Amino acid sequence: MSNVKIDERLGPSLPHGKNQKGSPKILIADHNSPVAELVSGLLRQDGYEVRVEQSSSGAIQSAGGFRPRLLVIDPVMPGIMGDHAAMRISHETKCKVLFLTVAASEIWFIEMLRDLRQQGCDCEALAKPFEAEELLDHVHRSIGAANQLKERFMVSGVMLGYAVFNFALMLLFHFIMMKLGGGYSNEPFLPIWRAAGVLVFLVLQWLSTLGVLLCLVLGITFFIRPDWA
Repeated sequence: MSNVKIDERLGPSLPHGKNQKGSPKILIADHNSPVAELVSGLLRQDGYEVRVEQSSSGAIQSAGGFRPRLLVIDPVMPGIMGDHAAMRISHETKCKVLFLTVAASEIWFIEMLRDLRQQGCDCEALAKPFEAEELLDHVHRSIGAANQLKERFMVSGVMLGYAVFNFALMLLFHFIMMKLGGGYSNEPFLPIWRAAGVLVFLVLQWLSTLGVLLCLVLGITFFIRPDWA
C-alpha cells in the first residue's frame, strides 16, 4: 500500500512522464517501488528532471554523474542506511536532502536529523503519508519551481543584452570624445567647452564600461546560482 495520498494531479500515466531536460535535477532513492514511481511521476509532471534508484548504493553511484540539486530518500533503506547515503551524496554534490519517512516524529529520527545538520547536511523531512501538494511545497522551497529556469533565462538574457547595449554606448562615447578632443592632439590646451565635453564623455565611457562588467557578472551569476543574486 502506498504512503502517498493520490489526488487528481496523479493521473494513470503520471509515473511514465518524461524527464524535462535542463530543469533542476532530483534524485529519488526509495526501496518502495510504488512510492518511488508516484513521487517521480509527480515531480516530472511539475517539470523536474528525475532519476530513481531503489538502493542507497545505487543512489551513491548515480549521484556523481547526475549531480542532483535535491535528494529525496527514505532514511530506512536496505544495505546502506538512508542517512549515511544522504550525508555522502550531500557532501559530494552539495545537494539538499528531503527524507520521506513514517518515522518523522520518532526520537531516533529527530536525533538523526539533528546530527546530519550539525555535520553540514542541508536536510528536512516530510512525514508519510503526505499529500502531493505537501511534497511540491517542500521541493519548491528547497530548490525552486522548475519553471524558474525559464525566468532565469529571461533575466540573464536581459542582463547580457544590456551589457551589449552598454558596450555600444561605450564605443559611441569614445568616438565622440575623440572628435571633441581632436583625436588626442598635441595641443597644450583645448577650448573650455571641448575640454568639458571630453571630461563628460570620459566619465560616461567609464560608467558604460562598468555597466558592461556589472551586467555580465549579474547575468551569468543569476543563471548559474540564482540564490546568490
